[in-house]
Amino acid sequence: SIPVFSQAQRARVNASKITESITENQLQATGAYLQNRYKQFLESYRSNLEIVNYYENEGLKSADVVTETIQKQFVNGEINYLDFVILINQAINIQSNYADAVKALNDTIIQINYIN
Repeated sequence: SIPVFSQAQRARVNASKITESITENQLQATGAYLQNRYKQFLESYRSNLEIVNYYENEGLKSADVVTETIQKQFVNGEINYLDFVILINQAINIQSNYADAVKALNDTIIQINYIN
């Protein structure tokens, strides 16, 4: 009943301990990586939120005012078609940048929820 070849069992036990240690290290590394990514996404979220708030509070309102003013001036003949197109294009770019900012904010929120 005394095992003659106990070295094989000891080797298996040692291999299991080493595997457990490696797995634990991988778990800790993955946890640290996810915490880092989470912090990065939170910072990105704050930044994107500030940008969206700017557009909602100031940028879009000024684009609307510019659009209305330009349309009135064009209808009254105060500006030519080329100036009208250039200025309308600038207002549209502001609206487009707002849409891009909202998309970036939503993407960041998705990433934060994915990590959680």
